[in-house]
Amino acid sequence: MCTIQTDKLMTKIRSDLARITAGGPVDVVYAFLVADLPIARIHVLQAEAKAKYGITLEIFDGPRLATMMATTDFAATAFRWLRLDPRMLSTAARTSDEAKQWATAVLSDQPRPELHQYLKVLRNVGERDLRAADRIPDLDSLYQPLALTGPDSRSRTWEQALAEGDHLVVTGSAGAGKSALLRHIATTLANQWLHEPRPWFPVLVQARDLASGKPLEQALHAGIERTLGSRLLRRPDLDFLDRPSPSTRWLILVDGLDETHDRREVLDAVEAAMDDRQMQFMITSRPFEPDLKRDWYVRHTLQPFDRSSLDRFITEWFAHSGAGSAVRRGAAQDLVDRLDDADWEPNPLFAVMACVIADTDPASAHATSTSTSGIYSAFVDQVVAGLESTRTHAIDAIQDQIHRLLESVASHRYFDDPDASVLDLALRWAEEHGIEPPDPLRAGWAHIVRQVLLRSGLIISDRDELMFFHPSLQEYYAARTLAGSSPQEWLDALERTPYWYETRADIVLSQTTFLEFLLDRTNEDAFVAAVIDAFPEAAERMIEHYGLRNLGDPTTQALETVAADRHELVEDRAGAAKALAALDPKAGVLFRLELSMNLDLEDERLPLISSLIRLGGAPAAAMQWLIFQTWDRPVDSSAESEIRSLMAFVASDKDKAGGLRLIAKMTALPERWRVAACADLVPYGAAEAYRLFLTTDQPQLALLELVDSRPDCWPTLHQRFVRDNANSFVDRMRAIELIEDDDPDRAVKYYRELGTSPLVTDSQRAAIDATVEELRS
Repeated sequence: MCTIQTDKLMTKIRSDLARITAGGPVDVVYAFLVADLPIARIHVLQAEAKAKYGITLEIFDGPRLATMMATTDFAATAFRWLRLDPRMLSTAARTSDEAKQWATAVLSDQPRPELHQYLKVLRNVGERDLRAADRIPDLDSLYQPLALTGPDSRSRTWEQALAEGDHLVVTGSAGAGKSALLRHIATTLANQWLHEPRPWFPVLVQARDLASGKPLEQALHAGIERTLGSRLLRRPDLDFLDRPSPSTRWLILVDGLDETHDRREVLDAVEAAMDDRQMQFMITSRPFEPDLKRDWYVRHTLQPFDRSSLDRFITEWFAHSGAGSAVRRGAAQDLVDRLDDADWEPNPLFAVMACVIADTDPASAHATSTSTSGIYSAFVDQVVAGLESTRTHAIDAIQDQIHRLLESVASHRYFDDPDASVLDLALRWAEEHGIEPPDPLRAGWAHIVRQVLLRSGLIISDRDELMFFHPSLQEYYAARTLAGSSPQEWLDALERTPYWYETRADIVLSQTTFLEFLLDRTNEDAFVAAVIDAFPEAAERMIEHYGLRNLGDPTTQALETVAADRHELVEDRAGAAKALAALDPKAGVLFRLELSMNLDLEDERLPLISSLIRLGGAPAAAMQWLIFQTWDRPVDSSAESEIRSLMAFVASDKDKAGGLRLIAKMTALPERWRVAACADLVPYGAAEAYRLFLTTDQPQLALLELVDSRPDCWPTLHQRFVRDNANSFVDRMRAIELIEDDDPDRAVKYYRELGTSPLVTDSQRAAIDATVEELRS
């Protein structure tokens, strides 16, 4: 179909498709346009054609034809028709016979020879060059695929997760192997594609590539060029992301969402492409809680190394490194064993560091601290120990102060400018510290400093860009610069990081590894308490990460403050109450009891109730009592049956009494609930029930509630209130008035008892006599 129409093109194409398909079976429609059509609208039309008519729609407008004119076949045709010397045709524009044969055999429905070279290059990208001063073997050869845990808590391989058809976000802690997973998927699929079609065609990019503000197709194209460009003889065309096969989806592998300061732009770009059925996204990040317009992804967690994986990694490490000493392997194993004892979550990065430490000095491995900073410090010291003197003062000065240099670089990149050049920052640091190269080295000084950084083993090269061996090393060195600072100075540093955050809680939750380094350098309890005070939204997650440390009263008090503060969001209060329970199952019971009755909590309410039931004893009995008091509460039918099923237990009298005491002490509960609890406590201890009854706001008014709702218990509390000389004369008179109509004889008895009190004045006694006389008449 062809059209010279320039307006209402979408309507025109739709009507033409309906007419064409009505005439008989159609496989493909080629639409040639004079006007240009935005790529997003082209994708919409193509999706509609496939869904409604089962056909493939190809649209050729100006940009598409212009791009095709630059491809191999068009260039070769132009040279032939223009009678130009074919030797003038650039090598990068030629298509090999191998590529043509592959395209015909594998992409028979839509031959695209240019994809062949792309796949060959991608297959060989694998891991970045992570060899630290020749001390670390090729990690690609040591890679072990790790399973993913989905929201249903089931374990699955990456193939199984992708086959479910969802867009995925894979989270894991620092060093868990997120980047290695994406590179493994990309290289595996690329290798498979060179032999036969697969359901996914891989595109490996960095999250920062999508934060450029460009349309997604352009951003992905730029990301491909950045990742593979120097290896490709021919750069990808702008229409590179045309579907390679009708049965294939582009698998967009986006690495390092947590490492870009423009996460919002990345998420917006991906979210805008969710309706494009040609693409499936897999994004890696440290744990995060984004505020999204819609739920477009399924989260999976990268599982940690198990014992067999760790043992296999260590064995293969020493086999590849050529250092097969049983002593070294044993030292690495010992360190990993102690990491397990310290409640570490084993991961590939820590396995690498353990092997480097043990390989360099087995004795030091046995003595290495198992704190986060202890492992990192031992690792960086062992790696840079291989730097040898050059007998050139300027070079040796940098090598001798390499840790201080990296602290400066890391601090600037972490707190000020994540995109700052590592080499530029290193050169500036050297100049500021008076390290000047001799004249013969001045012209090549930048290259020399670059080589020193690479030889240190802590900086690696990803094509032309220098970066830390692992992102967490940058956090480690940035934390070193804050040694000796106060918790408040650390909090100020956290807030000035140049990353974009959805909420204040993200400031903490996105930097748990950095906080781990800080915790190793201070009074842990005071610092955690300070973070909770400053970021109450993150209280629950803070304790999830750091609750295994020796946290005490300051942290407990900070959590109690958040849980009790009615100005905080109810979800944050519930999180703080849950965190209290994690530190001490018996802590924060009153807060959790109160919050369990808040219907606004919705999803958080049932776990709160469950945790209190699991405690047993008084908390469980209190929860049972509260649930079975309706108090005119609206019933949530969807959750009520599940909640009531938790109450199917018989509490002892001791537990019932303890539960009622808890409820009576809960000043945040409605007064009538507390009063009713005091009344029900009477059979278990009238004196204590009355004492707690007096802590309510207006006991004399509460008696009226008791008369109506607890006819079996109110007389005891009523009598004690009337006889209590600590209560005012007016309150006691009003309390007796409550029963004048229903029980005048009892009222007369109480009035006469009140008249005998030595605290009653003559005028008050006269008023009592008049009231009694009136009642008797």
